[in-house]
Amino acid sequence: MYIFETTEQNNAKANDFETKSLLYLMSFKPDSTDIDTFFVDCFNDITGVSNDLLKLWDVQSKNVASLTPRTIGRHLITLFQNFISPLEFYEYILFIPKLKENYLKDITLTEFKIDNFKDIVKIREGLVAEFKRRKNLESLDSKYSSQISDFLNQIYFVTGDSSKAIYIKNIIQFKSNIRDDTFFESIFDEVRSKQTELKNISIHNISINNVADALNLKKHLTRKQLETLVVNRIIGVELFKRRIPNDFIDVIKDEPKSERKDIVQNCNTNLSRLLFNKNSNKRLFWELLERILILVEEKEDIYEILDIIKQSRIPKMIDEDFTLLYLISMVKEGIEENVD
Repeated sequence: MYIFETTEQNNAKANDFETKSLLYLMSFKPDSTDIDTFFVDCFNDITGVSNDLLKLWDVQSKNVASLTPRTIGRHLITLFQNFISPLEFYEYILFIPKLKENYLKDITLTEFKIDNFKDIVKIREGLVAEFKRRKNLESLDSKYSSQISDFLNQIYFVTGDSSKAIYIKNIIQFKSNIRDDTFFESIFDEVRSKQTELKNISIHNISINNVADALNLKKHLTRKQLETLVVNRIIGVELFKRRIPNDFIDVIKDEPKSERKDIVQNCNTNLSRLLFNKNSNKRLFWELLERILILVEEKEDIYEILDIIKQSRIPKMIDEDFTLLYLISMVKEGIEENVD
């Protein structure tokens, strides 16, 4: 049994650093694509979970100025409590601001383990002191001492970037500056607002028997939800609502009336398969979307844009005129609707 004892008991707002830690899990790690669900203020500030619910990436986020090795140790407490809990976590991460150079052996690293610190003893002392305080212990027995040693060898330290925009840009990886940082910051702020909504759901002292039970608490976001949010904001319209953009109405007007709905549904299915299928190359989707965004600004005719697009690499699952024209029409309409 796992009891949620360290969650926010009162209404709280997600801060920028917590949102950065979520987006770090989503796209900055080598194994980010393995993470399908993001729990907010449940097991910790953010906990990523694989699709099969067997792997948990646990993140404690601390945006504290002038962190010292001892205070870093104190801030490891919730991660350590999860380490000794009945649940098994795959990875433990402390997400922190950039540290003073004299604390680290290699100051160029943004992700590192405890052996990169010059003073490991004080980190351990900080964690031990905080654990004893919370457990009301006079001294540490050999079992806890051994567990702390094992835990400290496993913990990852990650320093967050100061820019909010970079965390959204890293998801899409556009090569061109077709949107300014203010635009990406607005998407970041929207993700943060969704986190705040989930933080305000109180689960203090609720217990679960397994990770699947936590899904019933409705304190999570899925990768699909987050990727859809980003795509919709970039395009300017809700891509997967099966709306028919004006230019696409002209494309299918000569098709049998009974087939038009199926055509639109097939377009949505093709795009959804590319963006949300784990086995697809999402890089190709973002490259395609970037080309369309640039071309729509330059050219009016969607068939002219289609001809140019088809001269370059197109993901196999959407290499079909209807789907491409549908996406081009969506982008074109989104830009037109959002013109000041």
